[in-house]
Amino acid sequence: MDRVLNTNDSLKSQFDQKYSSEVEDLKSRYAKDLEMIKQNLIDVYETKTAHLAERKEELEMRNNKLEKQLADSR
Repeated sequence: MDRVLNTNDSLKSQFDQKYSSEVEDLKSRYAKDLEMIKQNLIDVYETKTAHLAERKEELEMRNNKLEKQLADSR
C-alpha cells in the first residue's frame, strides 16, 4: 500500500513539475510576443507621426503660398 501511495505521490509531483514548467514556458513566450507586438506598434506610431508631421509641413507651405498669391492678386 505504501508503494502505491509513494508512486501516486511521485506521479503527482512529476505532473505538477511538468505543468509548472509548461506554464512558465507559455508565460515566457507570451511575454516575448507581447514585447514584440509593443515594439511593432511603437514603430508604426513613430512612422505615422513622422509622415503626418511631413504632410502638415507640406500643407502649411502650400497654404502660405496660396495666401501670398491671393494677397498679391488683390
